[in-house]
Amino acid sequence: MRNWFLFCGIAFAMVSCMVLGAGEAFAQGTVPDVTFTPIVNFGDLFTTLTTVIGPIVAAALMLGLGIWGARYVFSIIRSMGR
Repeated sequence: MRNWFLFCGIAFAMVSCMVLGAGEAFAQGTVPDVTFTPIVNFGDLFTTLTTVIGPIVAAALMLGLGIWGARYVFSIIRSMGR
């Protein structure tokens, strides 16, 4: 029974806050116009991919190949020492 009173009290508090504070909570009233500025220009998507993402991918591949090559060379050197 105690839980039922607690539930009713919380529900009443929530509903009264929603009714009394709805204007401020949901920003009803005059709002200035917001201009939309696109982040990505999809007309130049291919040039964006080749000029921005292309060098990053190439650098990651070169770093991976460099690490793999160094491990390969050091494994050969280590096996020659045995």
